[in-house]
Amino acid sequence: MKSKIIVALAIIGMILAGYLIYLHYSPTEALLCAEGSGCDVVNKSVYSEIWGIPVAILGFLMYLSILVLAILAEKGLQKRAMLLSIFFIALAGVVFSSYLTYVEFFVLYAVCNFCLASAADILLIFGISVTDVL
Repeated sequence: MKSKIIVALAIIGMILAGYLIYLHYSPTEALLCAEGSGCDVVNKSVYSEIWGIPVAILGFLMYLSILVLAILAEKGLQKRAMLLSIFFIALAGVVFSSYLTYVEFFVLYAVCNFCLASAADILLIFGISVTDVL
């Protein structure tokens, strides 16, 4: 049951990351962000890339990995190993997402609602994975 929730949250995370990838490359302002919310500031800042790779792409790949692992766990294929892998990937995601949230509030002074939604999403996945690992 928990694996199904993680699957749903991973799909939501992929949708969020996909939109953030679009925003990163889009020459126009964000359509779905509130005016003055800071989506464009955050998604086009120096902090939006690591070694030239948009952070949103890394997020998409993280959610995709979690999705595949959760589906494998749901099918019963080495369930414990899959859930443990989800736990560690989600832990890394929460740590990195916390750093990015700090940057939004205290360095850029701009907030991206979709970034915060992604941070909440990975935090939920992590919370569920903790209960699976314990």
